[in-house]
Amino acid sequence: MTPGPAVATTAYSEALEWLYARTRSGGERTSARAATLLRELGLTPPALTAVVVGTNGKGTVSTMVARGLSASGARAGRFLSPHVEEFRERVAIDGVPVSEAALVAFVERARRLDDDWPHGAGLRPAFFEWTLAFALERFAASADACVLEAGVGGLHDATRAVEPVDLVVLTNVDLDHMDTLGTTLTAIASDKAGAFREGVPVVCGASQPEVVAVAAARAAELGAPFHLDPFVADAPRGAGRSGGEVGLFELPGAVAGDLAARPAGAPSGALAGANANRRANSRLAAAALRLLGAPESAVVAGLRAPALPARFERFIVRDERGAALLVVLDGAHDPAAAARLAAEVTPGYTLLFGALARKQGQRVLDTLAPRAATVIVTEAAPGEPPTAVWPGATVVADTAAALDAATAAAGATSAPLLLVAGSLYLAGLVRPLLTQRGTRLPDPWERAEVTSS
Repeated sequence: MTPGPAVATTAYSEALEWLYARTRSGGERTSARAATLLRELGLTPPALTAVVVGTNGKGTVSTMVARGLSASGARAGRFLSPHVEEFRERVAIDGVPVSEAALVAFVERARRLDDDWPHGAGLRPAFFEWTLAFALERFAASADACVLEAGVGGLHDATRAVEPVDLVVLTNVDLDHMDTLGTTLTAIASDKAGAFREGVPVVCGASQPEVVAVAAARAAELGAPFHLDPFVADAPRGAGRSGGEVGLFELPGAVAGDLAARPAGAPSGALAGANANRRANSRLAAAALRLLGAPESAVVAGLRAPALPARFERFIVRDERGAALLVVLDGAHDPAAAARLAAEVTPGYTLLFGALARKQGQRVLDTLAPRAATVIVTEAAPGEPPTAVWPGATVVADTAAALDAATAAAGATSAPLLLVAGSLYLAGLVRPLLTQRGTRLPDPWERAEVTSS
């Protein structure tokens, strides 16, 4: 399957401009907007639908599950948020992004409805609701299964309006979106557990006892089978941690071998971890696919889905002297994700960092910078000046110039490793430059998938 023909760039750009201009304008955060819009458009999800919520890993797990469903014979849609480089990353069917023409046609209808919106300003859809509706419209036309990544939280997220749902995955819970979800793990866990549905199985990858307690209690209230990853370090014993669960979350041998292999082309000693994040996400996706009835061959195919952009993505570029330099691009934007990222690389790297002002940029920088030999801070989005600070850091506002400076700094050290992190928005600015200047290193599971296909 290939994308439909591209329409005039102007029409597509205008459609995106209209979508991006749809904001809540300070309105209440509620799933009622999405519920109202979906009813207005008569949209329901495909016959087999999963929702993925959590702090980190949602996009990766969603992609793996969608890929596995496709491998099992379904036409599988996938809805992600946010995108890194291009809007169409958000909506795909069998891994192929929807066409520009489809979005233009949808926005034409959306504009007419929005101009004559009959349900009052408080229920007027914003960007995320319109984008979710666009995804469900495309899935209704071309898919018989789908995986939906939640935006923020669970209880009030637009995806909470989608019914019926066959499975909910809670990847993990950490401190993020605290201005919206709450300032404690229990408060955030309570909001995310609001995505659970009555009687619908839950797959959970959380480790903190207080988070698991909240999630398990909510599942019990709803009569929802609760499956807790038994391999998570420090996971409490109890609900969902019986011996029978081990097989549900266990990685197929072929995938475990992929995860143990070193990426081809990476300098020796630059990477310290063992794909810990990918391993955790793979266990959740494996459990989800098994609960959804996928055969083991489809589980393997799903877990071998290529990594999403800026998820521990690696490039080899040349510094100004022509020497090879490893660049790790990651969208880590909260302290927990930053800590996991830092554990995957050896200390002494050069750090190129940028974070949005509304995020926990300073805490993320405080996590990554102590292990860096050199720190360069840049803007995470055009026109948004750097806000996080670090003693001795160099501030270069322009992203391209900052990448030049960081490449030169990394090339001058004995550890030619450049880590770019802090925001998926920053990744969206840097990734096209890396693609132009260097070569992306495929993951071992990508090479294995090519070999076996």
